[in-house]
Amino acid sequence: MNNKELSLPDFDDFAELANTISEKSRIVNETSDQLDSLLAKITLKVTYEPSYWLEGKPPSMTFIKSTYHIVGFDDESRDKLAELRRVLIDAEANLEQAKHLFKIFQSRVDVWRTRSANERGSLL
Repeated sequence: MNNKELSLPDFDDFAELANTISEKSRIVNETSDQLDSLLAKITLKVTYEPSYWLEGKPPSMTFIKSTYHIVGFDDESRDKLAELRRVLIDAEANLEQAKHLFKIFQSRVDVWRTRSANERGSLL
């Protein structure tokens, strides 16, 4: 048996990490809501302003989603879309990293529990 000491993660670290996960989830949700709101504004603008119409008709939702929702309708909307998507990607990556660390902490507890039970069993 390996005599290497196995330490438990600090339970204060568990609590802090849970709070971090909660905060990162909030950031993901807020950013996603901001992006959805911007997409809705873009849809309304290109649907109701005749200058964006094609052959006298408002663009279809399929066309809007495959064009204006990706590149915006001007430089400002394009920049806002790009920024919100960048923030969302970073926030989701940070959230996943925190969740993985939480799982690692849980696994360390499970390994410690198993090892502890095995050591108690060998004493019998």
